[in-house]
Amino acid sequence: MIVTRFIFLSLLKVWGYVIYPSRFQWLSEKPESWDDVSLVLILNHTSLFEFIYGVGLPYRFLWNLSKRLVIPVADSTLKNPIAGFVFSNLAPKTIGLSRKRDETWNQFLGEIERDDICIFFPEGEMKRKNGLNKKGRPMTVKEGVYELLTKFSGKNMVILYSKGLHHILAPGERVPKIFKKVEARVEYMSVNDYLGQFGKSDESVRKRVVSDLQKKRDRYCHDS
Repeated sequence: MIVTRFIFLSLLKVWGYVIYPSRFQWLSEKPESWDDVSLVLILNHTSLFEFIYGVGLPYRFLWNLSKRLVIPVADSTLKNPIAGFVFSNLAPKTIGLSRKRDETWNQFLGEIERDDICIFFPEGEMKRKNGLNKKGRPMTVKEGVYELLTKFSGKNMVILYSKGLHHILAPGERVPKIFKKVEARVEYMSVNDYLGQFGKSDESVRKRVVSDLQKKRDRYCHDS
């Protein structure tokens, strides 16, 4: 299965490279080796098509993902025949979440082992074309991201600031548009260094992390 997943990820990378010209702007130094990247946060969640950002990943990291990736996916997304197939084949551990702070969230956290790599959407839901979530409310970062960050203490992470994919496949649409540009900003950092800037009180740090990630999203996910 590892080889099969790697081939699948590689084909997505090649296919995306040919059909979706991409531009990634680094806000920090690039990692010398992606071997030490254990967590990827994707902000400004706008589409089920965000796996296309894999065009920017080196093949060695794709090989690591094929062995060690754990990814949480909304139960409703897994029921979608196309998206469910893609996400189920991306990772050794694809875990369904109910979008609530219930046993599915605890199960997801419990499934993460020390050597795993996790790709996570801190907002936990997709932004619609009107800029709001499905219920017509502003998009917010969920506090659970703090718990996830603590699971990866001592590791390094990448934050990808998506410029949005509504022009390719917006929520509710079924057929993606092709030959469209894909853009994002990217930042690499130590999880400990990131959390260390917010103090030591769990409750205080939790709120500051949420606030900081929302500010980063609003600053970097759009053209300035």
